[in-house]
Amino acid sequence: MAHGARTEPPATRSAGARAAPPPTALAPLDAALAARLGVLDMTALRLDYWRRDEFAVLEDILPVEVVARLRAEVLSLEPRVKRKSIWGYKSAGSLALPVLKTHAPEIVALYRSPVLIDLLSRLSELPLQICPDDDPHAAAVYWYDRAGDRIGFHYDTSHYRGARFTVLIGLEDDSTARLQCRLHTRERRRPQERIDVHMSPGRLVFFNGDKLLHGVSPLQPNQRRIVLSLQYVSDPSMTPWRRALSTVKDSLTYFGSDAFR
Repeated sequence: MAHGARTEPPATRSAGARAAPPPTALAPLDAALAARLGVLDMTALRLDYWRRDEFAVLEDILPVEVVARLRAEVLSLEPRVKRKSIWGYKSAGSLALPVLKTHAPEIVALYRSPVLIDLLSRLSELPLQICPDDDPHAAAVYWYDRAGDRIGFHYDTSHYRGARFTVLIGLEDDSTARLQCRLHTRERRRPQERIDVHMSPGRLVFFNGDKLLHGVSPLQPNQRRIVLSLQYVSDPSMTPWRRALSTVKDSLTYFGSDAFR
């Protein structure tokens, strides 16, 4: 493994970028997204995504005002944060999809945005879809605000028949904690690569959940880190056994049983 931590490059932009759709044809959030994405050099971004084994870091995808609205929605839900701790592995709070659907319409609109889904589908070269409504992970917020809050290394293993992709978006991060990414861990012929990412507001990370080994380093005292997580799949069907396994895991490690009522 390469031991020197690296930070991510910004998304490539060039004169050959794809033109944005006319804003008048889109909802306000989608129009703002389309304007940002219209200047991306998708060819270069896609090549880098595949070179990094289906992993990408994108800068300035969301306008500042959109990030501010998302953050405001989340901060208003602090009393509803559900904390879970597993000794030696994780400690953090979370907000599940049912809470966001009721109280965070901007986040739900972003999750369902056809402009965002189109970008992710073009990167992954798969027709991605949102997850079923009974998946509390589909759109969720992870809240780190106590010394030692962290999560150990893991894959976002897909229990769906299709591949599962994760989008992480920074909403607030005044911490020294980092998203610790280990690339190529399942490729025998390539050396592993280490990338530590500061999830600053608006920064977007996109990856294939079955390929990226990742975790979050421990929070220090008097720090806070809030990250939005969005999940997309290439096939949303799931066997009953896999559904039961996913429900038990999420109840115990993230959201509690309330998220499934």
